Amino acid sequence: LEAVVRPAIEGWASTRTKLEACADICGRGVAAGPCLGPEDIISNPHVQSHDMLVEVERPDGDEPLLVVGNPIKLSETPEAETTRWPTLGQHTEAILNEDLGMSAGEIEGLLSRGIIRGGPTP
Repeated sequence: LEAVVRPAIEGWASTRTKLEACADICGRGVAAGPCLGPEDIISNPHVQSHDMLVEVERPDGDEPLLVVGNPIKLSETPEAETTRWPTLGQHTEAILNEDLGMSAGEIEGLLSRGIIRGGPTP
């Protein structure tokens, strides 16, 4: 079966784009959608026009990362700026101090014993 079906499908699909193949299949009553690769998504006009991919600064200074933008768009509400996620341990000391009431000395003790790890600040 594999030796017959796969070549037939691949031969049929080779003359069509992904969208044309999906349209043909859907036209025959079968639900279908294209399997998009990263290059397809990045260059998609709908994705671009709706800011669905945004660049986020990397902590290592290399090229920015593309991440998914906010899918919720409201006509009269400006979109919030997408910021980089915290690094490991970045907010540990502030949380221990502000939320748990630990003193600087207590936090330093945890750091020095390797119980917690502090992180770089952006």
